[in-house]
Amino acid sequence: MFRLMSAILGTVMFVTFAMANASPVHLSYLLGPPIEIPLIFVVLSSFFAGMLLPVFGRMVWRVRRIQKDKERRALAKRQEVEILQTRDLLERR
Repeated sequence: MFRLMSAILGTVMFVTFAMANASPVHLSYLLGPPIEIPLIFVVLSSFFAGMLLPVFGRMVWRVRRIQKDKERRALAKRQEVEILQTRDLLERR
């Protein structure tokens, strides 16, 4: 029941917000003529862009970290092989 009431309240608040911000605004981009769209679309697109940009940034950071970890493991493996080869050479003398 609480979830239903919360959903209804959220919907009413969203519709009220959308109706209050339905006036058109002019957007001018670097290329092309200015366009006229409702303010609610500008507000919502900015909101979702603000939510998604950190997600994509975190994904890029994670991919880079994984690549660095692979490079470090490969370097450690090469160094381990080199140490074993050096140890074998010293034991043979």
